[in-house]
Amino acid sequence: MSTLVTPGNLGPEFDLGAIQADKIRLKLGAGLAIQPDGTIVATGTNKDLLLTGGGRWYLNTNNSWVTDSDDNYSVQYYQFAEVAGTGAEPIYEWEHKGMLIPAGYNLEKLDIVGRLNAVDGITDLEYRVVIRHPNASNSWEVTGVNLDTEMTNIVAASGFLKPAGYTGVLNHQFKTSIDLANTPIPEDALVSIYMRPVGTVSARRYLQSTYTYTLS
Repeated sequence: MSTLVTPGNLGPEFDLGAIQADKIRLKLGAGLAIQPDGTIVATGTNKDLLLTGGGRWYLNTNNSWVTDSDDNYSVQYYQFAEVAGTGAEPIYEWEHKGMLIPAGYNLEKLDIVGRLNAVDGITDLEYRVVIRHPNASNSWEVTGVNLDTEMTNIVAASGFLKPAGYTGVLNHQFKTSIDLANTPIPEDALVSIYMRPVGTVSARRYLQSTYTYTLS
């Protein structure tokens, strides 16, 4: 964490104009502290960046994957109906417009609150959180992307949505915190969530959700 030098933490010598060459006086206790070895360190709590989203996930009868990254409306649409295959892993399509996060951030965690509109035979939901950016041979600004093979897909987290030890039913509102292990964003990237139901779905059901990414 860095602390900006402001009039609030400049020392009285600075205010009075008694400035020594090549030195600046800092007032301790305003976001700054001195260590036993004489070094000055910043104090306080680092403010992480929070990004929020939410929508209604389609839970289809064929247990297909769906994504929040609609190829037309991106993550801003109210329902997540974009199908991403029925295999063991989602199909990551270049058109999937995930949440755009600039290079240099780290993904700390993803918190999701949601509930099913009806449980049916659904026992859990499987998820993938994926960082997606052009391959080294491509560029957002130069060649663009129009093939799945032109994208690098980094799975930051995978697992099941039901919290460990949860004893309620899935149409009660519940919260899951997903550890994203401070995964770095290596270049400007789209972050997408893929989800599918586990169990029997006799008719389309929905996961109604809101979520927040924590970045540092």
